[in-house]
Amino acid sequence: MAIYYLLTDLYVSDQELLAGTTQATMDSGGVMPPGWPPPADVDPVDNDALAEYFQAGPRPRGLIRQQWTQFPVNPPKFVWTFANGRWSLNGITNLQPAPVFLTSESGIFLTSEDGFFLEAG
Repeated sequence: MAIYYLLTDLYVSDQELLAGTTQATMDSGGVMPPGWPPPADVDPVDNDALAEYFQAGPRPRGLIRQQWTQFPVNPPKFVWTFANGRWSLNGITNLQPAPVFLTSESGIFLTSEDGFFLEAG
């Protein structure tokens, strides 16, 4: 079960999903297939989505905007940053990157500030 906030309009399973909406995988009553590899233009909402987003890896994002919707589109809460030879997935707090989850040197697991480990593959 994974829930995502859409930063841009997406087509999933022949359906147009509008930016600014929250969508879930089918196993939690949504329209996205379970195990759906999230594109860069979504923001993870729950832990399952965060794990799948991390596993998909860093990629450039497109334009974050409302196009065909009347919903406002909020800025992303998670961003990939590259420093010291490794990628980190960071949460945004007060418009500044704050390390919430960091990759290991080998890039195979995430750790939170409280030491929780999450395997990425």
